[in-house]
Amino acid sequence: MKKTNLYVAHGGIGKCVLFSSLIDIFSKRDNNKISIACGFPEVFKFHPKINSAPQWTGGDLRHDIAEYFDDIIFREPYVSQYAKRDRHIVKEWARLFGFDLDVEGMDMQPDLFINPQWSGEAKNIYDKFIQEKFIMLQFTGGQPADNHYVQGKGYTQNAMTQGRNLQNYYDMMLALGEEFKNYKFFLYALPNEPVQVPAELQKRVLTAQTNAMVFAALVNKAETFFAIDSSLHHFAAARQYRKKGVVVWGTTTTPTMIGHSLHTNMQSLSPTEIKVEPKDVIDNLRKILQGKNQNKNTKEKK
Repeated sequence: MKKTNLYVAHGGIGKCVLFSSLIDIFSKRDNNKISIACGFPEVFKFHPKINSAPQWTGGDLRHDIAEYFDDIIFREPYVSQYAKRDRHIVKEWARLFGFDLDVEGMDMQPDLFINPQWSGEAKNIYDKFIQEKFIMLQFTGGQPADNHYVQGKGYTQNAMTQGRNLQNYYDMMLALGEEFKNYKFFLYALPNEPVQVPAELQKRVLTAQTNAMVFAALVNKAETFFAIDSSLHHFAAARQYRKKGVVVWGTTTTPTMIGHSLHTNMQSLSPTEIKVEPKDVIDNLRKILQGKNQNKNTKEKK
């Protein structure tokens, strides 16, 4: 019986989502389903071209996993030409695996197939708690377990994580709540990413303790989103969703390196942390919502 090749991806959930952009060309070259080992197998398990997705978080690959595959292939873009900061990670990843995306005619969109159970959970969250138009938000990402927010001072963080939190998120939330009074907001935040919701917005800013892939399914139900450079904007860019939103970037990465062209990308005002003017975010979100409404009206007239 023909075995499959095992492709290995190292990194966080956002990086794994980006790796899903390459599933089609791997499968096409191998003329077979493929397998992917990574730290977040839930990103891949339900893709029709995936045979298996063993969990791997670094270190030696266990023998009882390795013996099931014809070949085990690992390429790390963080230790490559990508470090020059002049190319997109997916294009560089493809090059390291021997592909040219332009020649292959492939795009750089993530390819997400989500467990029906998690999609069902997202639907239940919407039906029971949201029930109306909403904007999805992500203010933090990739934080250590002891990271926390101090009112008036921002997040406690070290240099390794600085730039992955929106420092003025509290004021941002107040401004968004005032501007978009006819919308609710759904906050994508994991347990180690605590966010304090202003008292006056408690009934309009919702969240849930759930699997990250449930958040991925929820973004498709949102009208738009606002996020820092973390996993939410990668979920939103999936070819199944193509959800437009606003992304703010810090100093460690840029949209040309790891972003998506369908999004409105903003650069932080500070060289050392993520901080943007609420007014500028509001202007960009308003443009996206107006464009969406215009498209809806055009379709209805037809």
